[in-house]
Amino acid sequence: MQRRPVRTKPVTAAAALEQMLRRQGLFDEMRAQRAIAVWPELAGPALARVSEPLFIDQGTLVVRVGSPTWRTELHHLLPTLLERINQQLETPLRAIRLVARRPSRPIDRIPGGPELAPGQTRVK
Repeated sequence: MQRRPVRTKPVTAAAALEQMLRRQGLFDEMRAQRAIAVWPELAGPALARVSEPLFIDQGTLVVRVGSPTWRTELHHLLPTLLERINQQLETPLRAIRLVARRPSRPIDRIPGGPELAPGQTRVK
């Protein structure tokens, strides 16, 4: 004899997605992603122009900063920014980590860059 499927109450797509994310252990991580969306608003226009939230790694928001000067400025504001962001999130972040922006061109093309080894040529 064949088993009849168990009838369940219909659920919304949002509820089904939430249930799946919870089963996979990704629900809190997904909610923390909102920190990336609110960064420009909470950091303010000046800081948002010189920084870019990249990703969240185990509750830490990783932010790329354009220059050492702005990195120092942001470093002093980290406690305030973390508090502001956590007020907007259901799953609070543990920390904000600042990383330097990579140079936009290879270092050997920067005027006054490092000396080249014998036999090497500068890229033109």
